[in-house]
Amino acid sequence: AYYYSRKFEHSLFLLEYEDSAMLLKEGFQRGVDIKVATSESLSKMYTYRFEKQDLWPNITLNGFVDSASGQLLLSRSRAISYNPIIDERSRVSWEAYAREELKNEGLSNIINPQFIYMKNGSNSIPDTLALTSAESDHPKIMVPVWQITPLVGNIKAIFFNLHSEPARRLALDDMLTYKIPALTAILQLVQDNETRPSSILFYPVFNISNSSLPRSVIGSISVVFSWDDVLAQTLPTYISGMVCVLRAQGLRTNQTHSYVLKGGKVQYLGSGDLHDSAFDSLGYSVNASLLGSVIDAGVGNSLIRYSMSVYPSTELKSQYETNKPAIYTVVVVLIFFFTSAMFMMYDYLVQHRQASLTAAADHAGKIIDSLFPSIVRSRLFGTTTVVTAPPAREMESPAVRLKRFFRSSGQVVEKRDSVTNQSPFQFSAPIADVFQSTTILFADIAGFTAWSSAHPPEHVFRLLESMYREFDLCAKERGVFKVETIGDCYMAVCGLPDPRDDHAVAMSQFALDMQIKMEGVTQALAPELGADVLNLKLRTGMHSGPVTAGVLRGEKSRFQLFGDTVNTASRMESTGSPSRIQVSEQTANLLIQAGVSHWLTPRDTKVQAKGKGELQTFWLTAPSVPPHAQVAVLGSDPDQARVI
Repeated sequence: AYYYSRKFEHSLFLLEYEDSAMLLKEGFQRGVDIKVATSESLSKMYTYRFEKQDLWPNITLNGFVDSASGQLLLSRSRAISYNPIIDERSRVSWEAYAREELKNEGLSNIINPQFIYMKNGSNSIPDTLALTSAESDHPKIMVPVWQITPLVGNIKAIFFNLHSEPARRLALDDMLTYKIPALTAILQLVQDNETRPSSILFYPVFNISNSSLPRSVIGSISVVFSWDDVLAQTLPTYISGMVCVLRAQGLRTNQTHSYVLKGGKVQYLGSGDLHDSAFDSLGYSVNASLLGSVIDAGVGNSLIRYSMSVYPSTELKSQYETNKPAIYTVVVVLIFFFTSAMFMMYDYLVQHRQASLTAAADHAGKIIDSLFPSIVRSRLFGTTTVVTAPPAREMESPAVRLKRFFRSSGQVVEKRDSVTNQSPFQFSAPIADVFQSTTILFADIAGFTAWSSAHPPEHVFRLLESMYREFDLCAKERGVFKVETIGDCYMAVCGLPDPRDDHAVAMSQFALDMQIKMEGVTQALAPELGADVLNLKLRTGMHSGPVTAGVLRGEKSRFQLFGDTVNTASRMESTGSPSRIQVSEQTANLLIQAGVSHWLTPRDTKVQAKGKGELQTFWLTAPSVPPHAQVAVLGSDPDQARVI
């Protein structure tokens, strides 16, 4: 008992640690990818806006604060700025342009009559072209901060010459030389009173958008972030004691810092590798690569390679390896002696036990026969009986009774009167109501009929179980209610039984999740079910409007939706295209009102729908989850899952 209990606890500890390590590895790379994507999008905004005017570097992007503020929150960064590249030829004209722009914005007080640039964030000195080091590959340029958000707390950063500080200069030189994004070494920002390792990502801004033509780097987007923000929110709050060792290595850099994650918070441990050496054999490592760069190839004079190693700690291990094995051993010994003492009553105990088991089996069999096959375990030995309307519930509204039906797992068992053989439903009001604001989704697998006819039933159900399991998890996370599945058709609704104003947005995010999960499941099952499973694509349709919802009671009660909204949503699916999400004009209007009109692309041709005529529809194209989202594919054992 002691051996197997201890072994089980150790296995549980290793399993929890490995799952947490995988989450940290993915979150680490995802955090870097988001920052690269953020800077890339802002870089392209500048290029697309000004490439035809050729005003470089004398440009200012209107709406920069609004655009960058959203990206700032999305990327969990601390500041984002645009920094033009100034050389001897453009300096005079740019300074005149900058003075005029700041005067128009009411910020002229931040500059002196003579242009003053800050060096190293300390004393002000008159600017000369010799501010940068002679060791620089680009000694005759300046890279001043021009547009920055948030402006509060960073207004003094305007005109700060980023090329004057060594760590920033090395990254900027590599960005200019190789025209790729580059990370600085680990920095301590001047606004941080306590040690907080941070870095700056520089992304090049090009003068033209066509990458096939010769183009020049005329500026940079800088994203300032702290590494604890990259690690934050990567683990569940119940995980405590994961140690992360961050390393920044290059030809001129070798920095190491350690963190510990506790209850969803990141705590800085100090400089150096501070993990417990007893857990060396359990370490996991991952390198962070920059999208679009060659950083992993080591090209460049000073490109920094960032990596992270993950280790458990004694604190994490103590949560799983406890003194319970010793307690179990004592209990087993006591049970052994107690059983020996009661040996004289063996015959009586056996007969009593057999009689109890027989009665319990008969009782359980009768109960199970009266329940749904899908009843949850906690209700296997209970019933929900609908009786003649009791006084306490006569005043309940249909909506209240409908919500109670959802929370009871849809369990309704009809018991007829033993004398009159009448159903109690004849004396109680129907459970139904009208919900004015809902969004309904239909999703169908294109090509499923032909595929299923060429595969055995085991393959068909293997695919559907794995796919529906992922859809159900996404529906629960998004607050979407799954209505039913009919073969390869999946129906869901958002906005009932509890109304919500953002039902169209939530359902749109769920629909996008379904597309990602569908592709992940087919790729994961391709080795088992055959490569032709990759040809299956999800066709999705959505429509918003009022709907009648209720429970059709009887021997097997079912929750049903009725109304024109259901029919239109079905038309959106049937007239759609594989791997695409078609939404009606009503749903599109709700998304536009919610401020996400960029999610929508009008369909080129109108849709001919039976009973509706020609309808203008839209394609939903906004991203919802990272492109390499996890999916869990069921194994041969229903209690096991394989994470892909």
